[in-house]
Amino acid sequence: MKRYIIIVENTGLKPLDRPLLMEKLRQAGFNVVDVRVATNHVEIDLLSDKAPVIDGFRMVETVEVAGTTVSDPYTVFREAVELFDSERFWEAHERLEPLWRVSQGKLRKALHGVILAAAAFVHLQKGDEKGFVSIASRAVRELAEGERFLWKLDTQKVLQHLKESSKKKQIFKLSPLFE
Repeated sequence: MKRYIIIVENTGLKPLDRPLLMEKLRQAGFNVVDVRVATNHVEIDLLSDKAPVIDGFRMVETVEVAGTTVSDPYTVFREAVELFDSERFWEAHERLEPLWRVSQGKLRKALHGVILAAAAFVHLQKGDEKGFVSIASRAVRELAEGERFLWKLDTQKVLQHLKESSKKKQIFKLSPLFE
């Protein structure tokens, strides 16, 4: 079986609707791993032998989840930023992990901070505010100890936005935080 993320248009669902949506999808026969509710889309993470079609939703994109290799770290990082800014936090997290695994020192800390920020927002998409705050606080600690800039991304600005986000339970974009 392969793992897919089916991205569908969000027509008014909130993170609190997630459990009912997961139940309905499972009752329809889908092997659902997770569901994440973003502002404009819903990510349906599932296992299937082939790319599934889910009736009742406007399909935006189907992503087959596969291993990521690090060819050019800057390109990988920019792709992750685009995913983060599109509220595709789980994919951003997955895209950065191989880069983080081969990094060291303060670079590793800063990358881990961004990965944890993405993971925190996944929890917010799942309606888990407690998990969001917990992981966001870990991200803040990593960012505080990491490199100041990740390919011109000001990690101190990320840190400040994350602190504010923890209070307001709101997402933010990374691209405006580049120097």
